[in-house]
Order: sequence, then structure tokens, then C-alpha cells
Amino acid sequence: MSKESAMIITGGSSGIGRAKALAFGRHGAQVVIDNCNTSTGEGTVATIRSIGEHALFVLNRWNSNHGSALPDRHNHRDVWTP
Repeated sequence: MSKESAMIITGGSSGIGRAKALAFGRHGAQVVIDNCNTSTGEGTVATIRSIGEHALFVLNRWNSNHGSALPDRHNHRDVWTP
């Protein structure tokens, strides 16, 4: 996986989503965590950043525009996973 690989993970702050986010981060991907819990989302981002990788938290409010707006903010993505 290259440093240019970008992963958007919905629900990436806990459970299986967090495990995926950490795994992608450990393999050098740029990880975007899309979740509705700021505290756990930022915690997962901090963990990924602590190993020297890039991660970003996006607060998900689940509105009708959310799904179309996220790709505009992160125009390059290799994987978008729930």
C-alpha cells in the first residue's frame, strides 16, 4: 500500500471500523474516519498519528448532503468502507 492510498472509513472510531482504520494506518494509508462520535473518532485518529501516519476525523451528522459532500472534500480515495 502506498502513502498515496486514501481510505474513508465510516464508523471508524470503534469496533471493526476502528480495527480497519488502524490496519490501514499501520500500512501507510491516509485514513479518513467518518463517524458521529467526536471523542472516539479523535482518539482513533490520535492513535494512527502516534505511529507517524496521516489521519483525519470527519464528524458525520448523517444528513442528505453528507454522502455527496465527503468525496468533494477528499477528492482522492482508494477505498470507502462502512
